[in-house]
Amino acid sequence: MGFILLVFMCSFIGIAVLIFLFVKKMISVKLVSILIVLVLIFGIAFYLITAMNFKSINLGKEVIGGIMIGQSVENKKNLVKDYEISEEDGSIVYTEKGKKDFSVTADKKGKVISILNASPNKKLTTFKGIKINDAFQLVVDTYGKEYKKLWFVEGYETGIQYQDKENDLLLEFYFNDDKLSLIELKKLSD
Repeated sequence: MGFILLVFMCSFIGIAVLIFLFVKKMISVKLVSILIVLVLIFGIAFYLITAMNFKSINLGKEVIGGIMIGQSVENKKNLVKDYEISEEDGSIVYTEKGKKDFSVTADKKGKVISILNASPNKKLTTFKGIKINDAFQLVVDTYGKEYKKLWFVEGYETGIQYQDKENDLLLEFYFNDDKLSLIELKKLSD
């Protein structure tokens, strides 16, 4: 994120300097226009290269705590124990009573669409055994280097995302102090 922020700030400062020079009549309108267009083209190209250039991995068997995306909530034995039910944006959210560190969200058809885990409970692992408080490097060693670094992860120092384009799934990991703080597995679309 630091490099991207640096490029954004340099572009912004460059455009501001161009406008200042134009206002002071040191450069022509034509030159300012050409330079602004070049900066914008460079910025868009940079964004596309960094944001869109990552490979899909297979998350078809991925689970968190034994719960899989697409699983029916009818079979509640694997879901949150002693749960509360709430509704958010037309979805049903199952959360452990008195705790907000593990939740399962289901669509109107009763199929799991999202699993969120911030619980240090050792049983709540991913398919490959990753759990809360694991190190960043262990996650990368386990899932591979084909991740996308997330920008602006509020409340966390770092966030990475693995995407399965074929199964329409996202697996996101959020870190503080190089320790895993949150895991989210979700379906991209209905």
